[in-house]
Amino acid sequence: MRVALGHPVLLPLWISVSLVATIAGPFETGACMTLAERSVFWPTITGSAILLEAACRVARRRLLPDAGPMQSEAFLILGMVAFYTPVTWLVLVPFLDHDTWHHPYPEMLLHVAVIGFSISSTRLVMQRVGWARASSGPGGQSGDTSETDPKPRLTQRLSNLSADEILAVSADDHYIDVRALDGTERVLLRFSDALNEMEGLEGVRVHRSHWVARGAVKGARRDNGRVFLDLVDGSTIPVSRKYREEVARAGWL
Repeated sequence: MRVALGHPVLLPLWISVSLVATIAGPFETGACMTLAERSVFWPTITGSAILLEAACRVARRRLLPDAGPMQSEAFLILGMVAFYTPVTWLVLVPFLDHDTWHHPYPEMLLHVAVIGFSISSTRLVMQRVGWARASSGPGGQSGDTSETDPKPRLTQRLSNLSADEILAVSADDHYIDVRALDGTERVLLRFSDALNEMEGLEGVRVHRSHWVARGAVKGARRDNGRVFLDLVDGSTIPVSRKYREEVARAGWL
């Protein structure tokens, strides 16, 4: 849960959404609440949504470890509808003017489901477009592997992550950290052994301690002669001189 909440985008997302909603007063909250009340209501609602989604992601990984993207998003939508709707309702009730409020509980269920479906659909489209674009090698050659290919042996050591979720693998003494969009899993394994177990994963070793998946790179930058890769999860991976040529062949420089 702590790792799932560690994404660098979450705090600015919570602040920006809370601020916009407080000022705009959507869903008639501008009519039935004062500005001060909205400044309490919307940060509470958006914060609880972030916490609940993180909890749903952890639950999905434990209950459905082999679920694909569509199944994962369906699980998240059902979880948000089942648990977030009553949270919203309980927080909203003290502020309601019951003579003017005309949104019964079933309607609120529908609103949460539609919003959840819209967010999940957008996320799926963005992931598919981003990964498809990044997984094309130099010259537009696809890096996709056959669906009949065996799973990389490394994934057998992972309890929470599947092969298509892996963004990067980094060494930390006798451990490796396997990074995904919404979390990191630590495994007791030498980095050299991990590299041997990643056959079938499309990616490049960029440093003596770092390997990066082909679909994980958002961009590259130079800082005082050093090269860094910016990943889609907001993290940064250094590129050593020894591996710059391979990084350039991957189309990242």
